Amino acid sequence: IENIDIGGPSMLRSTAKNHAFTTIVTSPDQYAEVQAEMEANEGGTTLTLRKKFACRAFALSASYDSAIASWFSGQLGEGSPVATRVYKPEFPLKYGCNPHQKPAQILSRAGAKLPF
Repeated sequence: IENIDIGGPSMLRSTAKNHAFTTIVTSPDQYAEVQAEMEANEGGTTLTLRKKFACRAFALSASYDSAIASWFSGQLGEGSPVATRVYKPEFPLKYGCNPHQKPAQILSRAGAKLPF
C-alpha cells in the first residue's frame, strides 16, 4: 500500500483536466505526433490533439486506479464490493451493421491477449 503513487496520477489528471491550455504527454510513443504538431503550429498544439492526449491520460489514470482496486478486491476475497476491469479496443467488426449504427468492436482486457 505504501507504493501507491498519489502525486503522479494527480498531476496527470490535473494537466489533462486543463487540456484547453496544456498538452499532456504520457508515453514516448506520443513524442513524434506532438513534435509534428508543434512544427506545424508554430510551437503550439491544437485543441483536437490536446483532447486526444487528455483522453489517453485519463485512461492511463483509470487503468492505474483499476489495478489498485483489483488488488484491494483480492485482499477482501468474497466480500469484495466491486470488480474493476479496463478494456482496450482490438479491432472493429465490419459486418452485421445497419448504415445508421456504428460497428461493434472486439475488446480485450487490458494487459491480456485475445484468445484467438
